Parts: sequence; structure tokens; C-alpha cells
Amino acid sequence: MMNTRAFFSVFVGVFAIALLISTLYVQSVRYETEFRVEELSVLNQELSKDWFLARNAYVNFASDAILASIESQYLLAQGVPLSNVSCNAIVIQGFNYAPFVESYWDNASDFMETRYGLNCDVNLDVELYNAFETPDIVVSEVRDTLRAYGLLSCSRSSSHGAQTITHPFVIRKDVRVTSAPLECDVNVFDVLGSTVANPFEKQDVNKAFT
Repeated sequence: MMNTRAFFSVFVGVFAIALLISTLYVQSVRYETEFRVEELSVLNQELSKDWFLARNAYVNFASDAILASIESQYLLAQGVPLSNVSCNAIVIQGFNYAPFVESYWDNASDFMETRYGLNCDVNLDVELYNAFETPDIVVSEVRDTLRAYGLLSCSRSSSHGAQTITHPFVIRKDVRVTSAPLECDVNVFDVLGSTVANPFEKQDVNKAFT
């Protein structure tokens, strides 16, 4: 009888310890899961902000790239540097700026990854252009007054996971050239949206060639 009672007491004690360990384990797993979910939620919110900041940076860098492209392509096409004497708006507005834009975007991506730990991949996407516009461009292009479509994917990682956000975005630049006796004034505008009566745009870059 004593042995039975002793066995029962030991059994109850072991069962209680096992139950306690199981409860603590379940609570630990639940806490870890909740922590990871919260961490990924915060990471996703931060990444959403990063995506918009990166998109704005790429749009701005596109204007710098277009200006550099104009200088380079004009010399190649005309055989003389762009100046007040050689200024030709028709030639300038016929250029394809895409190679310079993507080169500038690559440099911007490298800088953001090195400086801020933000890993982004961005490309001009002709399939998006053809889906939203007319399917008549066979290569990715950025041309004066026409919309171009980019596909931007940014990712961040933590000790418990990683998040990636991918969205398309639109860039539309308007290159305006004013020829004067003393200078050839080149302006690159960012067209954010417009109507005939009320254009919504901002000037990104300007350079006067003398």
C-alpha cells in the first residue's frame, strides 16, 4: 500500500513537472512567434517607406542621367560639343536616354546598399510599357515627353526573416531646349501629371551650354 502511494506521488510529481515544462515551452514558442510577427510587421513598414524614398531617388537620378546623356550623345551625333552655336533642340529630343538612366540607377543602387543596407533592383520594363501603353516599343526606352515604366524591388532582412516589396512606377520627363545668342539652355522637367489647362510638373535639372 505504501509503495502504491509512493508511486502515485512520484507519478503526480513527474506529471506536474512535465506539464509545467510543456506550458513554459508553449508560452516560449508563442512569444517567439509573436515577436517574429511583430518584427516582420515593423520591417515591412520600414521597407514600404524605403521603397518610396528609393523610387524618388531613382526618378531624380533619371534627370541627371538625361542631362549627361544629352551632352554625350550630342557630341557623338553632331561631332561637336553642345553649345550656343551648335544648339539643335530637334536632335536633342530624339535621343534615347535609357542606357544612361539605367547606368545611373545601378550606381544609386550600389550607394544605397553600401550606405543604408537597402538592397534594391530597378529596371526599365518594356512589358509594363506595352501593357499600359501601345505595344510598339521593342526595347526599354526613356524618351522626351513619353512615359517610361520601371519595376522596383527592394528588400531588407533581419535575424528572423526577410521582406521584399516589388511595385512598378512611372517616370515621365520633358526636355526643353531654349536657344539664345549666348547660351543653349537645357531643362529637364519631371511631369508628375497634367492636363492641358493645368500642368503639374517640377524642374529637376538645368544646364546652360555656352
